[in-house]
Amino acid sequence: MVDRCICFSRPFTELKRIAEREDARDVEALQCKVDFGLKCGLCKPYVQRMLDTGRTRFPVMRKIEFD
Repeated sequence: MVDRCICFSRPFTELKRIAEREDARDVEALQCKVDFGLKCGLCKPYVQRMLDTGRTRFPVMRKIEFD
């Protein structure tokens, strides 16, 4: 299961709290408030799903699910 931005050691639960507090509705808006996804970027599709669904843990996505 994927539950965090590995590069910045930020759990999605923390990112979700910040997104709710700051009313960030997409990855770019949330990145203006907190550092994540700026190195490898692999967490970005998961963070967007978190913002869309409220979930904070996800099965590993295959490449075609990123597109």
